[in-house]
Amino acid sequence: MVAQIMIGKARKDLHTFSTMSCFDLLQHMGTEISNQNRRPRIRLEPEEKHRLNSQAGT
Repeated sequence: MVAQIMIGKARKDLHTFSTMSCFDLLQHMGTEISNQNRRPRIRLEPEEKHRLNSQAGT
């Protein structure tokens, strides 16, 4: 079932891409990537962040 949904989405994406200009395609991919990066990050406590930063510094 999930595979069918994935295939359907891929097919829809292919159709979208085939009707897009090259520039639009790049822009679309850019928004896809930035949407993935927008996921909430794990919040670190300040002292935990400081500890990790000092470890990275060594």
